[in-house]
Amino acid sequence: MENPRYPPGPISLPLLGNVLQLGRDPSIVLQKWAEEYGPIYSIKMGTEDERFILPPKLNWKRFNPVLYVFGGGNGIINAQGHVWETQRNFTLRKLRDAGAFKSSIEGFLQEEASTLIKYFEQRAGESITGTRLFNGPVINALWKIISGESIDWTSPIKPEILKRAENLTEQVNDYLKKT
Repeated sequence: MENPRYPPGPISLPLLGNVLQLGRDPSIVLQKWAEEYGPIYSIKMGTEDERFILPPKLNWKRFNPVLYVFGGGNGIINAQGHVWETQRNFTLRKLRDAGAFKSSIEGFLQEEASTLIKYFEQRAGESITGTRLFNGPVINALWKIISGESIDWTSPIKPEILKRAENLTEQVNDYLKKT
């Protein structure tokens, strides 16, 4: 039975939702659904309801209100058209220059994984919250790619970049709870 609170959309499977229907090229399927159900439609990703705003025959990129609020419509994730393409090319070029697509980053990713394992070993038997657990390793890996520097995310005194990332995560979570 369809929920009248949500826009129309394709029939979904229990637990899987519409994931299997997306196939190898989700953009084509999402565009087809926009033509069939209209520019605003619902699908299920697993057990989560998702709404898409996608004008037929236009850009298939999903509009994300959270990213729009925090980024003002700018940035590699939320921008559209020429702006998006320019920013994407710039970002890929900078990541390539930093060695992000080379096997040379494998070493510090393994190092980060070892640090995370040691973190778990030191806290064996203790309760560990997963809310912010992976922010440190992920931020450190990205920061190392971008700047070539490392942060000590296991330190009791958190580095500023980690504080800011956690603050942004909290703001996004608070915003999502309100909607």
